[in-house]
Amino acid sequence: AGLAYGSQIKSIKMGVATTPTGNPVTDMANAITDAAAHNLVSVINFSHYGGPWSPALVDVSGICLAIDRAVVDRPTNTPRAVFVNAVGNEGADGYFYPARCNDSTHSHHATLTRKDLFITVANSVSVVTTACGSVPVDQRCSTSNYGAWVDIAAPGSAIRTTTTPHTCELCGGNPCPVGACPGSPCPTDYCPVWHYSSPTGTSFSAPMVSGAAAILKSCGVPLDQIESALTTRVDPLNPLHPLKVINFPFGTSAPRLDVYRALALRNHAPTGVALSNGSINENTNTGAGFEVGVLSAIDADTCDKHTYSKVG
Repeated sequence: AGLAYGSQIKSIKMGVATTPTGNPVTDMANAITDAAAHNLVSVINFSHYGGPWSPALVDVSGICLAIDRAVVDRPTNTPRAVFVNAVGNEGADGYFYPARCNDSTHSHHATLTRKDLFITVANSVSVVTTACGSVPVDQRCSTSNYGAWVDIAAPGSAIRTTTTPHTCELCGGNPCPVGACPGSPCPTDYCPVWHYSSPTGTSFSAPMVSGAAAILKSCGVPLDQIESALTTRVDPLNPLHPLKVINFPFGTSAPRLDVYRALALRNHAPTGVALSNGSINENTNTGAGFEVGVLSAIDADTCDKHTYSKVG
């Protein structure tokens, strides 16, 4: 919401299994299914991961299938959402889910058929911090997972955000009214104090990409083109300014999030547009080579800005 502050948010609480007989794979699939049940959702952010789980030992196909069902409307087989997932914070290229469903080299992931609607996000350093091994800006945070199955990297270091209350205080020296904080872990005559903090992790990188996806969606970019708009490394109209790339170990890499550039890729003016002579100011020099009229317009449906000129 910080990036796309006009978006509406629906929070889904995932019941992570903590008992020895629990099944975190099922919990994860159920949470994804629950999020997809809200048909008005265009972007699903999943800042959670599990693993490493070997596909040979753990059946992960249900997780990949839940994502597939969440992003595609099966009766019409048309896209209905983009799913954005944090890749995890183990500093490894392992089998972490749901993100590893993006890896097409394993048959266990075949139940996710629309990988163009699934965006996996690593953590690129935006603020130098010991939590990322003090690596420089625009490098992979040392704790971030990585691999060829990662689509993009986004800022996730020392992200200023709110936290759940962890202290109970008498507000202003006066006890809070009874019932003022329902469900609070604090005593009846105390109020919880909410805090700000600056945590680090891919859980904070993924919402950056989700916000970018929401912006692109609001600008008319089709759901199945959002990933390519965010991850295209070279603009054919501006090849000298490629997208910043975050290098991973063992020769893999991912582009760093650049919302402005993603929008610029969509800003291709249509042809066949002309200015009328009525737009030329009186006494304007209309000799050959002089610009005699300029029109700028923003397409409300696509967020594109076009500038047209008429030359005398």
